[in-house]
Amino acid sequence: MTPPDWPHKLLRKSADNGYSGGLDWCGTSALEVLQSGHGVVYAVFDSTAYLQSLHSASKLCCIGASPFSKGPLNISASAFQARALQQGDKWVYKNHCLTLSGQYHFHTSAMRIWQPPPVCVIDESSPGTPGLRHNLTRKLTGNIDLAIDHSANQRVERQLDCDMRLLGNWFYSPDDTPIPMTLTRLLGCGGGLTPAGDDILVGVLVTAVATKNTHKAGALSDWVRQHVQDLTSSISAAHLLAACNGQAIDALHHFINTALQHDVDQCTVETAAQQLQNYGNSSGYYALLGSLIVLDGAVGT
Repeated sequence: MTPPDWPHKLLRKSADNGYSGGLDWCGTSALEVLQSGHGVVYAVFDSTAYLQSLHSASKLCCIGASPFSKGPLNISASAFQARALQQGDKWVYKNHCLTLSGQYHFHTSAMRIWQPPPVCVIDESSPGTPGLRHNLTRKLTGNIDLAIDHSANQRVERQLDCDMRLLGNWFYSPDDTPIPMTLTRLLGCGGGLTPAGDDILVGVLVTAVATKNTHKAGALSDWVRQHVQDLTSSISAAHLLAACNGQAIDALHHFINTALQHDVDQCTVETAAQQLQNYGNSSGYYALLGSLIVLDGAVGT
């Protein structure tokens, strides 16, 4: 049987015994990393690798084989093979081409830039239209099933629960209320590539920006930028810094947008919530918890 021709189109041998492909799309934060020109492979996993800019150690992006989940740090590449790379390998971005380890080439001529979709926040004063409070009450109150995350130990769960309550209380306090310093316990709290406490903060930050809570979003963003580099991993810090600009994984944006649309039914919101919960090992679950701190507060639950 003659094999299909698409693998040959995606995976072409280059003259130096590497391979070449194309970058399908790239997040805005990832584009900044590429445009810095060069750097090193920071970490390699089964199907993805993190690239670090030599101009700024805090600038990281994640490249993975297409199809790859959309997000500000992510790059989707045809024919990408993480196993071909090693930590410390060099990368160069020049003349619209990303070269990894001197022999794996990815062209950007057809690359699209990913940005989160715009959010239309419901105006409470619009005549004849259900306001934000009414809309969220109808779809969120008691309707999203959050399964208990048994991967976290009880001590961490108790600390996260306490800190989420504290964070929620601050978020709906007067604008001039300072952020409690004890909330620094959230940064780096939990295991995994992006700890649970960081994922909660991502959910809060992105939802605050989406719902136009400008003052609280700005205050929390400044606070995160001040503390993040010292209290969590470089990879998780990169995701938090993107969240400070209102950007995170596409599944989180989809959930927020679905919850805020007045013409979407409850079942659709629950489906979007489930899709977010299923993202990663536990990242989506905790990002959903953070998002609900903002949304539940808006409906007073």
